[in-house]
Amino acid sequence: MLKGKVLGADGPIPGATVRVDGTTTGTATAADGSFSINCDPAATLVVSAIGYNLKKVAVNNQPSLEITLGEDLQLLNEVVVTAYGTANKSTYTGAASVVSGEDIQKIQSSNISQSLQGMSTGVQVLNANGQPGSDGTIIIRGLSSIRSNNNPLIVVDGMPYSGALSSISPNDVESMTVLKDAASTALYGSRAANGVIVITTKKGSVAKPAINFRSNFGYSDMAVPFPDKVNATQLFELAWEALKNGQMDQGVSEADAAKWASDNVVSKYFQNPEKNVFNTAYPIGLDGKLKPGVEQLYNGDWIGELYSPAFRQEYTLDFSGSTGQNNKTQYYLSGSYLNDKGNFAVQKFERYSARLNVSSDIKDWLNVGTNLFFAHSFQEYPSAETRFLRVMPVVYPVYEWDYENNRYKTDSYGNRLPDFGDYSRTEWRGWNNAFVGSYKNEYDWNFSGNRTDNLSTRSFLEIKLLPDLKLRSGISTDFGLYYNHSYQSATVSYSAGYGGWASRTANRTFSFTLNNILTYDKTFGQHHINVLAGQETYNYKYNGLSASREGFPLGGLYEMSAAARITGASSSEDNYRLMSYLSRAEYDFGQRYFISASLRTDGSSRFHPNNRWGKFWSIGASWRMSEEAFMKDITWIDNLKIRGSYGSVGNDNVGYYAYQGLYATGYNDYANPGALLSRLPTPDLIWESNIQANVGVDFHLFKLIDASVDVFDRRSNDLIFYRPLPPSTGVGGIDENIGDIRNYGYEVQLTTDIINANDFRWNINLNASKYKNEITRLPQDEIYNGRYKYTKGVSMYEFFGPVWAGVDPATGDNTWWKFTENGQERTFDYSEVNKTDQMRYLGTSIPDLLGAVTNNFSYKGLDFSVMLYYSLGGKMYDTDYAEGVRWRRGFNMSTQILDRWTPENRETNIPRLSEFTQNNITVYSSQYLFNNTFMRLRNVNIGYTLPASLTSKIGVNSLRLYASGDNLLTWGEAARRGTDPETAINGYVGNGANGSAAAPIRKNYSFGVQLSF
Repeated sequence: MLKGKVLGADGPIPGATVRVDGTTTGTATAADGSFSINCDPAATLVVSAIGYNLKKVAVNNQPSLEITLGEDLQLLNEVVVTAYGTANKSTYTGAASVVSGEDIQKIQSSNISQSLQGMSTGVQVLNANGQPGSDGTIIIRGLSSIRSNNNPLIVVDGMPYSGALSSISPNDVESMTVLKDAASTALYGSRAANGVIVITTKKGSVAKPAINFRSNFGYSDMAVPFPDKVNATQLFELAWEALKNGQMDQGVSEADAAKWASDNVVSKYFQNPEKNVFNTAYPIGLDGKLKPGVEQLYNGDWIGELYSPAFRQEYTLDFSGSTGQNNKTQYYLSGSYLNDKGNFAVQKFERYSARLNVSSDIKDWLNVGTNLFFAHSFQEYPSAETRFLRVMPVVYPVYEWDYENNRYKTDSYGNRLPDFGDYSRTEWRGWNNAFVGSYKNEYDWNFSGNRTDNLSTRSFLEIKLLPDLKLRSGISTDFGLYYNHSYQSATVSYSAGYGGWASRTANRTFSFTLNNILTYDKTFGQHHINVLAGQETYNYKYNGLSASREGFPLGGLYEMSAAARITGASSSEDNYRLMSYLSRAEYDFGQRYFISASLRTDGSSRFHPNNRWGKFWSIGASWRMSEEAFMKDITWIDNLKIRGSYGSVGNDNVGYYAYQGLYATGYNDYANPGALLSRLPTPDLIWESNIQANVGVDFHLFKLIDASVDVFDRRSNDLIFYRPLPPSTGVGGIDENIGDIRNYGYEVQLTTDIINANDFRWNINLNASKYKNEITRLPQDEIYNGRYKYTKGVSMYEFFGPVWAGVDPATGDNTWWKFTENGQERTFDYSEVNKTDQMRYLGTSIPDLLGAVTNNFSYKGLDFSVMLYYSLGGKMYDTDYAEGVRWRRGFNMSTQILDRWTPENRETNIPRLSEFTQNNITVYSSQYLFNNTFMRLRNVNIGYTLPASLTSKIGVNSLRLYASGDNLLTWGEAARRGTDPETAINGYVGNGANGSAAAPIRKNYSFGVQLSF
């Protein structure tokens, strides 16, 4: 019988698991940490406890053991990649979160920006476009600007990155660090107002060389299916009802109205009623029902033809290790291939990429390195829009129908001929997205696609001038070529009417960053100081060229030189330069008290020389309270750290020539060139500044829970607004610094091991973020911006409009609330409430709370993880849904219209159908403004790693098989309506989730293998 005791830094550990390695024999420690167990004298014990690192101890014939476990401080001691350096999270004064490359790879996305969703507090990722390769919208701690975008600065391997995020392979990413407060971002100065995302790519190591191969393949489908459409019979019967009611609204008798509707229902969809979806020109009887014996000839299943799961495949291979004397040179070499065909008939994102990262200690005092990256991608996208698919009537055939032979028409190759409806439909003439399905005319078909080449370099030279002083000089370059070729058919569809059309666009971008950073780092006694000073310059240049022509003599000619008429030609060049000086000082005493301060001065070419330079700064402090003597006897909490920061960052993303007076050319008088004043000079324009305050606390509770809580307040000052001017000036207005916005809220991150014993681990990670956006200063009392009204004290995206009062049970018509001195009353007249004094604030699109809950399970070689993403509150204005519950000539309806008002169904939210009141069904009001709370099964990942005892026999270090799924289930009101809840930050859904999406958000299924040698 072996006896022993398990101890931690603070004394005995009760409840620790002690198990004989390789067996099921085990026990738990008593309250004093003691245990006894029967085991072989040569056995090895595996000892584990929640909050401590697992430890293996050899018995070696000893009669008793005293085993000490170290605390598991992985979360608090993780390395944070900061501005121009790294820091230990447990001593860092700023607010930052780290997402590992392993977590990023769990999401099968073609763009790493979309993979961030739910993985970091304070980060709102809107994946509103399902097009493969498309960017997600990233918002960090709210909206800091009205005129400018709210995109964070992207930094790759220490240098700002100007390339496409879709070019970066997730396999190359070691980590993504989100910098959120002034202490962490101020050293990036004028480009840090929206936060910073630092992407660190993989490097070589001094371990033995490694080869890793990863392959996954799968398919995707709609995350939220479109609502079911009414069938052809239902559509004509509903159309008949709308026509009949419309006639009766005009005073026609019921009998005459019914006859008029029966005679005209087909002509509302077809130019020639004799050729329609049914075998008669008058399929609907006087009772509004399909006549007996009427036959349907075909079914226009547009969604079924256009959307179907398509194959996705990705392969990555990398080599890493070190070489040379004492392994002084580390290398990482990788290559990858991705082909994601989405789920639309003509949709694809294909990417080839390669990366080489090398660093070497040439001398004890000299270290050099370079990162080279190249990617080529092709993105094919349809000209279709999501709205088209939802409202295209099922009575319109996808392929041409041969009414003489009662079958689909085909070409000489046996392909069905796409129907463009030029001479048959009343609406949607010329529409058939990119020759749907697998059809492609051998000589002439529509196409459009983008080819992008990205070449990026990151190189550095680091010299140790003194034992505590080093100089690091770095240069980065980002070179991008964007090329588009689009063509519309010369022989079919609406474009055949003008002989087809072609365009070519070529854009070139080049940027470089050059910096020199001097760092002094010294420890003496309990004191430690780190001082950084440096200079940086950034240069960006853009060149664009585009042209288009129309009128081809025949099909199959795609080059513009073959077309007759020029329809457009343009070229442009933009330049941007930034010169910066920066410094930072950090001090800590006894690893308990920490102080930091930073200052950066930027000079931007976007402002007048008198206002070109801006100063950005921060101060931060933290106190590791748990290291104090008075905390040593407190065992239920440890690693307690309180931190705070305050500072200012800026935004110069206000246009390349913000201060200059400009003229617009192209206003020619026949052959004489002309120009018009387009912009007044604004020499007094200054930076948009962002004052940030942050207070946070990190702690380890009950040796079970790692937690971080942050409270923040961001105030954006001197926002640039367009102030209207009198028409006599010749311009509409002038830009001025006359607005302020405030964003404030909190973030919570919790991580805990529920179980960590006997080879089984269950870990839960929960994060939650809340922010409120508020306008605090405007150039005038009110500014109307579409569906929103800006005024002091409200959000940028606070909906403002008439208040819907419901469907009148007696008549089936819409009503709205009219506000009077005596209160409110219902009105049927929309014009009475479509006035600013009758409108009210209806709610903001910004959610009340958002975040994710992730469960990770592992048992021996088996691993399983589940992420639930949630967004609580916020409003969505759903015009896609609205279009499905109204009647319009040549449009379809969703089956939700079946719950419309009728004399038999008076309690409903869908008004009655009428040809002459249809416009009152979708006018803007709170009628189609819905709560947008939702939850999504963001990711499920399951894998099995084969035992090393098996794989080592074939020379494989590790072999893992896995399956993964993204966006598998979605819960919420929007999903029940057939609308995806992920939309743009303004909450408006029209023609797709982000207003112009070419594809719905997708759910992905994938299977793969990972090999390491």
